Amino acid sequence: MQARSGFPGLLRQWLVTDARGWAPGAGSIRYTDSDLHRLYDSDGTLHPLLL
Repeated sequence: MQARSGFPGLLRQWLVTDARGWAPGAGSIRYTDSDLHRLYDSDGTLHPLLL
């Protein structure tokens, strides 16, 4: 998946490059690009997403 502008780019920034998630006992949580790939249909359309 290549970098995109707009919401997909922000989504990648929030979840991959600048993740600030935390879990007790696990420490920092961040997603990978392959994790984000699952959020898209085969034609590149973003699945509905509730944040």
